[in-house]
Amino acid sequence: MSRVMTLDLALRVEEAEIKTLRSRLTAIRERQGNPMGVEIRRIGGASLFTIKGIPGPSFNKVLGATGSDVDHVDEIIQAFRKQGIPCRFELIPGHVTPELFGRLADRGFYQAGFHTVLYGVLPKEQGGAPVEGLTLAEKIEVFEVNEDEFGLFGELYVKGFGLPALLSTGIADNNRVLHGRPGWKFYIAFVDGQAAGIGVLYMEDGVGNLAAACTVPEMRRKGCHMALIQRRIADARKGGCDLIIGQAVFGSVSQQNMQRIGMQIAYTKSIWVERP
Repeated sequence: MSRVMTLDLALRVEEAEIKTLRSRLTAIRERQGNPMGVEIRRIGGASLFTIKGIPGPSFNKVLGATGSDVDHVDEIIQAFRKQGIPCRFELIPGHVTPELFGRLADRGFYQAGFHTVLYGVLPKEQGGAPVEGLTLAEKIEVFEVNEDEFGLFGELYVKGFGLPALLSTGIADNNRVLHGRPGWKFYIAFVDGQAAGIGVLYMEDGVGNLAAACTVPEMRRKGCHMALIQRRIADARKGGCDLIIGQAVFGSVSQQNMQRIGMQIAYTKSIWVERP
């Protein structure tokens, strides 16, 4: 699964995340009347994503900004202020400059954190043979989600990520619109027959993105998260992907599980937000 990280490979990894978020928010925006208030813009080399109906940093951010975008910083900030959404820059190493950091600092931004991005190289499929080391844990079964199962998907999602239960229906709806769209796969994992966690995979241009995964608290430490990683990597390989990527909080169990399966740290993003 190893490949030496280069500046070009880092850009490919970042572009895969941009494509994933663009595909997701485009589908949500296409719902009649755009009820979630999705906007997708490109200013300079940066991609801007905002969704009024889902506050928080998961879908409201700037991706792909580089040192060449220093003169676009003010326009980007104003685009977020116009939407009434806090502006958040997620910057990758190797493609930003002191000038860009300085411009953000001059505009009242500061580095608020890091976020880990991981990657792995997938061997070509040969005769349907499984990926080495990818054997699902005993008593854990992972199934693709049917269209009528997104209610359960939403319930597991909010429990696993510690979100308010009232968000379950909205999360179910916003994922259901992706069902059947090219590249998207959704999974539910069962431990001893009990629904325990969810996973999401998105594939485009040869890259599989481990887009989301969680396990409900009472079913953790049973191998569910690892099984979801294994299934998605196997499916990405079958789908013709040569690269797998994922994200995690630095040092988290999610990061550790991805590393145990053979993925490596690509880089840590630098997160810049505006001072309150």
